[in-house]
Amino acid sequence: MPPAAFLSYAHADQHLKTAFLDALQPLIARGLVTVWHDPQIQPGDEWPAEIRDQLDRSPLVFVLLSENYAASPHCRAELERALAHHRAGAARIFPILLDNVRTAPLQLDLIQALPPGGKPVAAWSAPAEAFAAAAAAIQGWITSAEGSPIASPTAPLGTAFPSLSPYLTGRDALVSQLKSKLDQTRRAALTGLPGVGKTQVARALVDGSTYSTILWANASSRESLTRDFIAFASGLRLPQALNPNAAAQAAAVREWLDGHHGWLLILDNADELDIVRDFLPRSTTAGHILLTTRAQATGDFGEAIEVNTLSEQDAALLLLRRAKRIEARATWDDVTPRDRMASLGIARELGCLPLALDQAGAFLNESQRSPAEFLNLYRAQGKKLRERRGRTALDHESVHVTFSLAIERVRKERREAATLLIACSFLAPDAIPEEMFPPSETDPLAWTDVLDVLGRYSLLRRDPDRRTLHIHRITQAVVQDTLTAEEKAAHAKQIVNTVAAKSKRPSFETWPQSERLLAQQLAVVPLIEQGMVADANAAWIVSTAGNYLAERSDFKGAEPLLQLALKLHQQIYEPNHNAIRQSLNDLGVLYNETDPKRALPFYEGALRLTKDDPAAQAVVLHNIARIHLHTRAPLDALKRLRESLKILRDLKRPLDAAQVLHSIGETESDLEHPVNARWNLLRALAIRCRALGEYHRDTLNTLNSYAIHVAKSGDRARAATLYERVLDGRRKALGEDHLEVANSLTSLGVSYCELNRNSEAEPLLRRALQILNTRYGPDHRITKAVAAYLARIPH
Repeated sequence: MPPAAFLSYAHADQHLKTAFLDALQPLIARGLVTVWHDPQIQPGDEWPAEIRDQLDRSPLVFVLLSENYAASPHCRAELERALAHHRAGAARIFPILLDNVRTAPLQLDLIQALPPGGKPVAAWSAPAEAFAAAAAAIQGWITSAEGSPIASPTAPLGTAFPSLSPYLTGRDALVSQLKSKLDQTRRAALTGLPGVGKTQVARALVDGSTYSTILWANASSRESLTRDFIAFASGLRLPQALNPNAAAQAAAVREWLDGHHGWLLILDNADELDIVRDFLPRSTTAGHILLTTRAQATGDFGEAIEVNTLSEQDAALLLLRRAKRIEARATWDDVTPRDRMASLGIARELGCLPLALDQAGAFLNESQRSPAEFLNLYRAQGKKLRERRGRTALDHESVHVTFSLAIERVRKERREAATLLIACSFLAPDAIPEEMFPPSETDPLAWTDVLDVLGRYSLLRRDPDRRTLHIHRITQAVVQDTLTAEEKAAHAKQIVNTVAAKSKRPSFETWPQSERLLAQQLAVVPLIEQGMVADANAAWIVSTAGNYLAERSDFKGAEPLLQLALKLHQQIYEPNHNAIRQSLNDLGVLYNETDPKRALPFYEGALRLTKDDPAAQAVVLHNIARIHLHTRAPLDALKRLRESLKILRDLKRPLDAAQVLHSIGETESDLEHPVNARWNLLRALAIRCRALGEYHRDTLNTLNSYAIHVAKSGDRARAATLYERVLDGRRKALGEDHLEVANSLTSLGVSYCELNRNSEAEPLLRRALQILNTRYGPDHRITKAVAAYLARIPH
């Protein structure tokens, strides 16, 4: 079979292309070569795909170089792909100079050009003579011994062999891991979501490998596999290649694989694993088999190696290289500060997905926009940009098409899987608690089947140890792209109801569950802010999330949520509803920590709504008393606290009464009534320790207040010991960054200073200042007080 040649040219040079083909006619007539050029594209064919396929299967590429060619983005894209094949040894480029075009920018300056002597056609007295000389040189190469490697089975066989992207980055370690795995087990499977670059990792494996024969097949369908196995039969020069029966040719290839060693068989896009079985050789030791697949469970086809998204820096490099903002081999040090910031922003927006980054880079290159401009445009018109592949990109469909095809398959296979996918598209992409979805607990077998469908296309990943689901942000975006406005509103309401059903008002005991759900609560807040959902469930979500953040000392995050909860409650309910009272009290508690003067109006508003609820009245009275403590009015505070304590005793609520006793003890201490202060604090401590345990947050708070009282009494050593116990307990219960930990660090640091233990005090106060700067900011009164005290420590 004569070698096939792909003819790449600019349409503006049509007349010269005709003259070149005339010069090649003797070679074509003798069966030395066949030539494909774009007029052979049939009506109804997709021309980018047809050009790509013809270029990929042609071992010879004739390039008619001219100024017109260099100016054409289509031509440059073809040349880029051809060069990748040339460097891989899968094709040979013959540049034919039509004029004095510069070859260096086209990366052709190191490849010997025709006509002989490098004299462009335009400099010859007659173009026909120039093309005849070029044709003679091509004929000489084809018929010489130098031409034999093109047909050698050591070159990759198959019609689907891809080019290696010159922009590939961040995959060296993965390629090394893949080589080791194949050496150990002889079979491996690269898995991952659409567009993550599985094919490119497999392609990178080929470069520099020592396999005697490499066979690359498109395994996306039985038809494509059959077509490539027929090509294998021909490339391997098997006698059965002349058999018109496709099954016989495929069987002959399998027999050849069983009888030879040192080969690599790559089955690319093998998403339907059942199709692959009929094409695998029986031998498990003769060669290596590699699959690329979206399926997460690969069974006995080989050990799965997951191809993850790129790191942010590698993703930004890929984008900038593809956009031609930097050279293909440039490093991060070559990137300007402005492009660094914008490209990292784009990488985050696109979830560091190689396909999306390649698409964005192509758009940047063609539109001549800066990364900063693209970032703003993507945030405003992401759907349209996800649909645009780029005119010069020939090797892959757009992000939208790639993901939409997988999503449509899921819809056809199982409706419940599509519903789950849509629900997850509204949530935070990482660590979605699967208990949010009732079927995960009520019908675990059906739940497994649903996850299996989504796992086959890598659209959803499950962490079985943490029982969480994970979805890529591009998957989320494309799922949302497929919804109408009415569908989006309906699903938004449904997911808000789902999140609300799992949301609980936070308490110290429920912190782990509140933390597990927080990201999902915050994910649906934009839907609520946009007015897509504005009901009791929406208000419940923002209220519980805001209160949890406040309890964890994230007051900046809590404030807008609690304000939104109050606004929603006032819209939904009558003015005297308990939900409004609760929202007012919640905001009072928040401002009591950050700005006590702002807290009082909210507490007073809440108190007016407690006439029919004595327990609520007691809570608000207690909170107002805390305001009076902040404003140095202990007698007013004591009056409110005693009112609150009487109500709670009448209601027989000892734990709530313990909180009030705690506050009374603090107030009595401020009034310098040491006996009363000690009695009330110890009583509160006993109740809390017995009911909650010694390491409960509330118990530790009371112990801390008692330590303060002991310090006031003059027993500094005893106070320091108590502060140490509180700090140890708070670190275990609250973590290292909580405000109450900063409070303990400060108290213990000051106590050490008073005991002349300055070297021990300084690191404690510095750590407290770090936490306060983060939580309150440098201008808050408490932050300033600790900074001032730290500055006074003698060195």
